[in-house]
Amino acid sequence: MRNKLSIAFLLLLFASYSFAENENSAQKPICVPAIWISTYDTEDPIPVGGTTTYVIEVMNEGTANATNVIIIDETPDYMQFLTAQGPTEYKVENKIIVFEPVPKLLPGEKITYRIVCKAIEGGSAKNKASLTYDQFSLELIDEEGTSIYQ
Repeated sequence: MRNKLSIAFLLLLFASYSFAENENSAQKPICVPAIWISTYDTEDPIPVGGTTTYVIEVMNEGTANATNVIIIDETPDYMQFLTAQGPTEYKVENKIIVFEPVPKLLPGEKITYRIVCKAIEGGSAKNKASLTYDQFSLELIDEEGTSIYQ
């Protein structure tokens, strides 16, 4: 009889603890940003002398603001950077395009960057876009390949 009471008591204690834990977690919603990055090219394959635009889309799928969102893009080998546009100004140095930070990206908000490049040599080109923001300690990277033919 004593073992049955001990088991019943433990079950009751466990149920009470589980209910209280679930009840407390329901009262504290978790609010964090969650960013995704996606890159694609508008033309692929392209001839030498042809152009393509790399479109970089960034969205906050989270439940809190993301701050200081920065995009850095590397112009592929075999290509020449022509122009770019995005929600902030940019600088170009040695085939690296650095966009000024977006101060705040709201939950559900999407921003788009466009980078136009010209093929200068045949081969396989790979565009690399990287993203950082204050609330995530790692760099997010997305790559897009483009075939360039003679």
